[in-house]
Amino acid sequence: MLRLIVCILAAVVGAGFASGREIIRFFSRWGSLSWPLILLCALAAGWMTHRLLERSASIFPSNNHPASGLVSVLLLAMYLCVSGGMAASAGELAALTIPIHYARSLGLLFTLFTCVLLSKRPGAALQGLGCALIPLLIAAWTLCLKIPSQLECPAPIYLPSSIVTAPMLTLFYCAMNMTLAAGVINKLAAQCTEMQKKRLSAGVGIGFGLMLTLGNAALLPHLDALADQPLPTVMLLRGYGKTGFYLSASVLYLAVSTTLIAALSAARELLPRRIQAKAGPVLFVLSALIACLGFTRIVAWAYPILGAFGLMTMLPKKKRQQYASAQMPDRQESLYNS
Repeated sequence: MLRLIVCILAAVVGAGFASGREIIRFFSRWGSLSWPLILLCALAAGWMTHRLLERSASIFPSNNHPASGLVSVLLLAMYLCVSGGMAASAGELAALTIPIHYARSLGLLFTLFTCVLLSKRPGAALQGLGCALIPLLIAAWTLCLKIPSQLECPAPIYLPSSIVTAPMLTLFYCAMNMTLAAGVINKLAAQCTEMQKKRLSAGVGIGFGLMLTLGNAALLPHLDALADQPLPTVMLLRGYGKTGFYLSASVLYLAVSTTLIAALSAARELLPRRIQAKAGPVLFVLSALIACLGFTRIVAWAYPILGAFGLMTMLPKKKRQQYASAQMPDRQESLYNS
C-alpha cells in the first residue's frame, strides 16, 4: 500500500510543486488562510483519488468499454500539452546544469524519449523515482525551514473576496493534479479491493496534505521575497551553495520526469487499445512539437483548463449528464454520454 501511495504522489508532484511556485500561487499567498486551504486540498485529494479508482473505467477505454468520445479527445489534447510542458522544462534544467552546446535540446529529447519508454509500465517507474523524489523534496524543504526569515510576521496577500475564490482555486488545483495521475490510478484500480481503494485514497490525501504543509511552512516566512520568483525553492537553497543548487536541480528534474511519465501514460491509455503498444513514436513527436512553445506558455492556459475539466469528469454521473445537457447541443449529447 505504501508503494502505491508513493506511486500516485510521484505522479502528482510536478515541477511547479517541487519548485514551490504552485504552493505560493495557491496557498502561501493567502497568508494565514493557507492552512485551512491545505486541509481542504488534502480532503479533496483523498475524495478525488477514490472517485478515479471507482470511475477510471468510464474515462479510459478498455476491451469492454469504448473510447469516451469528446471527453477522451479533450483529455488527450491536455495530457499532450502537459507532456510538452514537462519536456520543455527538462530542457531548461539541462541548459542550467550541463555546460555543453545544445544542452537544452539534448536534455529535452533524452528525457522525453526515456519517459515515453517508461510510460508503458508507469507503476514500476513512478515507484522507483518517487522513492528518490519524495525524500529529496522533504530534505530540500527541511533545509529551507532553517533559513531565518527577514520579516517578523509575513504580510498576507489576499482580499476579503478570497474567502470565496481561494477555495475554488484550491479545488481546481487539486483536480488538476489528480487528473494528471488518472492514467496511473486507472492501472492501479484493477489491483485493489474496495477496502484497499479506501485505504489508498486516505493515504494519498494524508501524504499530499503533509507535503503541502511542509512546503507552506518553508515558504510562508519568506513570502514577500518569493512572491514573484519563478523558482522559490531554488532561491531559498542558494544560501547552501553548490549543495543547494544541485539538490534543487535534482528535485526539479525528478519531479519533471514523474509528471511526464504520468501524463504520457494517461495519453497512451486514452488511445484505442489496438494501437497503445505502438503509440510511442507518435507521443514522442507530438510532445516534442508542443514543447517548442515553451513551458510558461503551455502551463498558462493548459493547466487551469485541465483542472476544471478533470473536476467535471469526477462528478457523479447524473450531475455530469445534467451539465452536458445544459452546455452541449442535442446532436452532441449522445457523443458526450457515450
